[in-house]
Amino acid sequence: MSPRIEAARGVGAAPERVALPEGEFRLIPGRPGVVIGVPHGGFEEFTGLIGERLGRLTGAGAVIATGFAGARTGGVRLNVNRPTEGARLPPGAEPLTARARRVHDAYAALVRRAARGPLALYVELHGYTRRASVVHLEVATAGIGPGLARRLKARYRLARERSLNGRRELPGLDLLIEPVDRVRFRATAARRWPPFREASAVLHIELPPEARLPAAARESSIGLLAELLRVAAAATVGDG
Repeated sequence: MSPRIEAARGVGAAPERVALPEGEFRLIPGRPGVVIGVPHGGFEEFTGLIGERLGRLTGAGAVIATGFAGARTGGVRLNVNRPTEGARLPPGAEPLTARARRVHDAYAALVRRAARGPLALYVELHGYTRRASVVHLEVATAGIGPGLARRLKARYRLARERSLNGRRELPGLDLLIEPVDRVRFRATAARRWPPFREASAVLHIELPPEARLPAAARESSIGLLAELLRVAAAATVGDG
């Protein structure tokens, strides 16, 4: 079945809805060269909302997936950002299937459309649920050198301190970012495939529950991520 594309009514640039049997995508137009991807918006809570708000704040394009798990897929998760199925499997153990490839091809094509030319910066948002004694906002990268990573970390910390300003309800999480830090979530499986492989630079962002589930923390996270995206876009696309 071919995707069904519908223009959505709204203020400003109109999103497009792309429906597949297993789920759907929304493409939100934005500036050329910078795209936010949310491949697991249907089951990583609030990542879709954060991605859409982040795009609106920064002018980046966005592609947000919902569904692709549960009853519509027979209880099996489709990974969307790669042509495989299954959750919590080692990368080499994820089965490649025809329907997973069809879904991944649709997602990658929409990211290319949102980029409106070369994909200079691809920002992929995820939410992790693994508990640890110390939680961080983690960023795996590609095409980001140590100098830019340090600049991003410094900007994040400065913006975090402004955001906290004595507000005890905010988590005040630190940022770990490659290649200057070691991160747990390295996007090992997604690196082999578009859009990751096609972008000049990638920020693969993992948000813990503390940064996205409480409303106040979620609003703070959106602002902090916008600071990161602006710095990264200025360095990769060439303007702010």
